[in-house]
Amino acid sequence: MSGLQAGHYIPGRHNAYLFDEIQVHAQCYYCNGPLKGNWPQYYNMMLRDHGKKKADYLKDRKWEIKHYKVPELQEIKNKYEDKLKMLLTSVY
Repeated sequence: MSGLQAGHYIPGRHNAYLFDEIQVHAQCYYCNGPLKGNWPQYYNMMLRDHGKKKADYLKDRKWEIKHYKVPELQEIKNKYEDKLKMLLTSVY
């Protein structure tokens, strides 16, 4: 798993999507970087895994803005710290 990055179905830094686990998947540097997410392949994977309705719903919300409050961000931070601890515990 070395070298994997968080590839977002909706590319860029749209904050409403940043922590949406349905649209974040592991991608290699090449797909996530030079291929800019390898969107055609990513879209096909989203269709396969989540269906056209969900894939299009996420795409249609692209410009939605989420105004996070500090407690929400702290909760997100804690959630991913806990997930990382679980992963590291299962690996070692």
